[in-house]
Amino acid sequence: MFKLETKDSITKQIAGIGRAGVRLIAAIQTAAVQVIAHTVRHGDISLANALIDAVPKHQKASLVAFLEAYGPFAYVKVDKKLAYFAGNKALAADGAVTPDKLLSQEYVDALPRWETMVKPPEPKSVYDAGEEFERLITRMRKLAVSGTVTVKHKPLLDDMAAAYNRYMAKQAIGEATDNAVGENVQFEKPQLAANGQ
Repeated sequence: MFKLETKDSITKQIAGIGRAGVRLIAAIQTAAVQVIAHTVRHGDISLANALIDAVPKHQKASLVAFLEAYGPFAYVKVDKKLAYFAGNKALAADGAVTPDKLLSQEYVDALPRWETMVKPPEPKSVYDAGEEFERLITRMRKLAVSGTVTVKHKPLLDDMAAAYNRYMAKQAIGEATDNAVGENVQFEKPQLAANGQ
């Protein structure tokens, strides 16, 4: 049965959560460095993937970024797992990073904290549909011109950009804006690469 505790009791619980959080972050740092050294020596990525699976979901992006930056790893989004990647530039800098170097205290102390690799998003209670839509169109435009991916449904993308242009023009100029004026206030439409559809 639920029972409301005293303020002092709740304060102690909160302090304990804070201490546990600090210990968890430090434990993940230690494990991450060990995982990198293990993988460099043995070529075994199973421990790295186990570590990623073990951390809280909201911390995965930062841990993946740390492992990719300082270990022989590349994250495969389709599989949601790390793969072995020996071509890591950080490992090649100043000579190959050997297990012996990775196990030196000097090297370990010079590494950044894993949790600082990706800034967590600020909590939001309001979303601006215009900003989110612009972000989507901008991302799709970059993908379309990259030449490395195929962007399907080009007419849908063009229609979305045109609708965005009309809406933003009406917001800026007023409801009397007609389509011709609206489409002159252009959000750049994506130009698809040769492999676009």
